[in-house]
Amino acid sequence: MGLTRWASGLALDSIYLLLVMLLSLTVTAVGQSLRFFQAHRHSRAFTRLAAPLLREGRMEEAATLAMRHATGHIARLALACLDYLAHMPKAMGKAETADYIRRGMTRAARRIRADLRRDTYILATIAATAPFVGTFGTIIGISHSFKGICLQRATAVAMIHSGLAAALVITALSLAVALSATWCYNFVAAQLELFEVEMQSTSLELETLVTRWLHRRPVDLDAR
Repeated sequence: MGLTRWASGLALDSIYLLLVMLLSLTVTAVGQSLRFFQAHRHSRAFTRLAAPLLREGRMEEAATLAMRHATGHIARLALACLDYLAHMPKAMGKAETADYIRRGMTRAARRIRADLRRDTYILATIAATAPFVGTFGTIIGISHSFKGICLQRATAVAMIHSGLAAALVITALSLAVALSATWCYNFVAAQLELFEVEMQSTSLELETLVTRWLHRRPVDLDAR
């Protein structure tokens, strides 16, 4: 009797664990989706408004605009570039300045990438472990379903059928959780790849604009 109660408790614990995984999956997926939506929205707004400012060399106005849209990954990258440009060491040539800003944007892109990837490991962990949790619960449930095999035939068959049905519910739940986590992870991975492409394109564009701006302002640079 004690072993039977123990097996039944393990099966229920597997269900509870899968439900916790499902809740964590939902919270993480919703949080990532909202974060990506805000990043896209603010990046589009910043790109639309900042493009003419950067082409005209109005760097301070562009930096102020980037701070207002700092939720967007493009705005954060541009803000880092403009910040490096504003605080670059004195007596630095144009080529050295361009290389200095390029390295600064590379470091900023790494920080932004790490922030965007935050909590992604939760989705990968759930996708990888949920099937094993379901398999464990199913095995325990199947073994528990044979507890009435020593009873009369009709009673034993009914108990075995009900136990197997309950055990298969755990399997179905684990597969549902794992598939949902896999879909969410693939969605996040696709968004991160898009962000990566956008940041690489923005870095090249910012480098070009800053280089042109540096060539147009030789006097200011020498004065620094």
